[in-house]
Amino acid sequence: MILDDYMQRLIRILSEKINLLKQILDLTNTQSLAIEDEDIGKLESLVAEKQKKIDEVDRLDKEFDVFFLRLKSVLNIKSMDELKAGEVPGAFKLLKAVEEVVAIVEKISEMEARNNKKAKNLLYRLGEEIKKINQRKKANQAYAPGHAKPQAHFIDKKK
Repeated sequence: MILDDYMQRLIRILSEKINLLKQILDLTNTQSLAIEDEDIGKLESLVAEKQKKIDEVDRLDKEFDVFFLRLKSVLNIKSMDELKAGEVPGAFKLLKAVEEVVAIVEKISEMEARNNKKAKNLLYRLGEEIKKINQRKKANQAYAPGHAKPQAHFIDKKK
């Protein structure tokens, strides 16, 4: 019965992880749109929200590790590869969940790579615009050196 408990617990953890990863995938897609719209404020809030989801995934990973170590000791296996779907009840469902996690993580990774490239291009363009503004500002100061200061005139009333 303990084997079944471990399998159910691992499947439940992976199910939660899949839901979180789908949310992270959606946030990553929304980040892509924010980068295209050059909406830095929205991008920052999306990154913060995504970090919270990543922290939750990390917590689930730690919990998964604990129960998977216990499962490995009960089944006397060294890795997930040795888990055979037909021999252990629930193993097929567990292996399918792991495959789904890997597929979602790959999608996130691909999208992150594209977003990273877009963000670098955006930062480069913004940097170039700032340089141009500073150059114009310097040129403006050189050709229009400020307002002429009024000279003080004294009127000599004693004459």
